[in-house]
Amino acid sequence: MDAVIHLAADAGMHAPWDSVLPNNIVATYNVFEAARQAGVKRLVFASSNHAVGMFEFDEPYVRIRQGNYRGLDLATFPRVDHTVCIRPDGLYGVSKAFGEALGAYYADQFGLSVVCLRIGTVTRDDDPTRDVRQMATRLNHRDLAHLVDCCLSAKGVRFEIVYGVSNSTWRFWDITHAPRVLGYAPRDNAETYRIRETRDGGEEVTPNARPRGERRRAGWGARGLLQLSASLRGVRRRASSSP
Repeated sequence: MDAVIHLAADAGMHAPWDSVLPNNIVATYNVFEAARQAGVKRLVFASSNHAVGMFEFDEPYVRIRQGNYRGLDLATFPRVDHTVCIRPDGLYGVSKAFGEALGAYYADQFGLSVVCLRIGTVTRDDDPTRDVRQMATRLNHRDLAHLVDCCLSAKGVRFEIVYGVSNSTWRFWDITHAPRVLGYAPRDNAETYRIRETRDGGEEVTPNARPRGERRRAGWGARGLLQLSASLRGVRRRASSSP
């Protein structure tokens, strides 16, 4: 077997420990260990932005997630990259940080090639306008399928952490690392979905995007899974035709 893509978990941000432990921690260990025993060459682990979720409560990200961009300079505000310290925002984020650490261990100890994807917001309807935070965090279905394809196709990868997010104007995660190590080239920008309106002070808002409240449980959706399947079929075809 050439590769394993591990997407399964209890994805509830407020999932209780009784669910996180078996579904996100023990199950992730089982996947890595089974991959090692089967001689798998590469494992793609669906980590999450929630492994570093507490950064969102710092300036300027706390304002960006609420759609308040006043006074912010796109050219100068720092984006959160793959080198920052782990700052999970819940037990779900803790479990994803565990998976990243496990991936590093299996890469160093056993030579397994591991890519950890700190995935942003993927929704069933692929529509970012329902939540203003998604104008910064969106990963659309096409970019998701492309990113997974890149993870499977990239050469010379030992262990990498990259952000799975589209190329939106106000994203607060860095995407310069993924193109360098994987060839990722996201095309989507959530700004194309924004409905522009002027209020007092000249702010631009999205009237049909809810103020940021409790995060909803995100699903991959049928369309996203179909695109992933098509992507994987393409990878298999290229692999089978290689000399």
